[in-house]
Amino acid sequence: MIRAKTMAPISVALLTLSTEVLAHPSHDHSHWSSPVIHAMFVAALVVAAGAGVWAYRLYRQKSQQSIQVEK
Repeated sequence: MIRAKTMAPISVALLTLSTEVLAHPSHDHSHWSSPVIHAMFVAALVVAAGAGVWAYRLYRQKSQQSIQVEK
């Protein structure tokens, strides 16, 4: 697991870089590829959230199994 000392600088760097990407001068919503790109972005967010929920449920299931084995 990543420790807090390592995670803080990485988080700051990622947050700083992401604002630079969104501020590029060619961000045009009227371009023909804009709906596809935005749909892929939303799909990626949905997949990431789903993976997080799945991992949490898997973790909870394993922790409940280990509690039952200890009893």
